[in-house]
Amino acid sequence: MKKEPVLVPEDYEEAKKRKEEVLLMINQYNEALFNGDELPYSDDEIKDLQEEYLLLDDYVELTDTEKKLINESENSDDEDGASEVEKETYWDRVNPLIFVYALFPLIGSLWFAIQGIGIQVIQLFTKILDKHDITLTGVSNKGFLVLCLVLVAIYPILFCVVTLLVKIFVCRRKETKKAAFWILMSQILITVINYVVVAVEVIRSW
Repeated sequence: MKKEPVLVPEDYEEAKKRKEEVLLMINQYNEALFNGDELPYSDDEIKDLQEEYLLLDDYVELTDTEKKLINESENSDDEDGASEVEKETYWDRVNPLIFVYALFPLIGSLWFAIQGIGIQVIQLFTKILDKHDITLTGVSNKGFLVLCLVLVAIYPILFCVVTLLVKIFVCRRKETKKAAFWILMSQILITVINYVVVAVEVIRSW
């Protein structure tokens, strides 16, 4: 049986009204299909309706129903986007590994670490002098004390430099860099306090 061509109403208002009707019929079919309900139209009927809608769409501008559906879709997208932004917390934006790393510089900056590693550095320095037969002639006791204090300071300073490099080159996101900055500031503060403690003990025992 030959299929009859779709006729578009010549009157613009009638065509606009028919487009509204066809759109509602297509939406009714889609809702029934989505919900698993009995379909109101057969496959051939829905194809005819879709074809008619395309022809009407070329002739008629957006109808009130279409504008409403578009606005609802845009509002839904905005609400979903806003919801996602609200759900993202500070902890979602910061790499948690930076706090794991923080344990090392904060513990490593305490007095026992500075003192223990400082003694190792002084012993290594002494071995180097002995190996190359270098004597510190002309260096007073006060001068040698200052040298020892400088050697003890090498480790905590290098450790702070390592944390600075982690902040600059390892941390990617702004929030993680900010966390690394405060870790570095805390490390410097703890280092200064604990280095003073070690330095006082060295001076007293000298």
